[in-house]
Amino acid sequence: MGKYLSFKKPQGGMSVWTAFDTSIDMEEMASRGIKKGLFFSDGHQHPLVNYTRLGFASSNEEEMQTAIEIFKELL
Repeated sequence: MGKYLSFKKPQGGMSVWTAFDTSIDMEEMASRGIKKGLFFSDGHQHPLVNYTRLGFASSNEEEMQTAIEIFKELL
């Protein structure tokens, strides 16, 4: 997914700030994600354009893998 998004490994915490390519309509992608059972912020409440905060504190490894697969489909 490297050409569509980027992030830096966090020093700590329980989330990753993720930047999506500016060609991606975050609102539309988040709407499609909900239909597949994946909720993530469309980024409108964040000060950075086409960023979202992906939390992982309450997810197990299987749930994270499922989320990654859904992101691949959405992109």
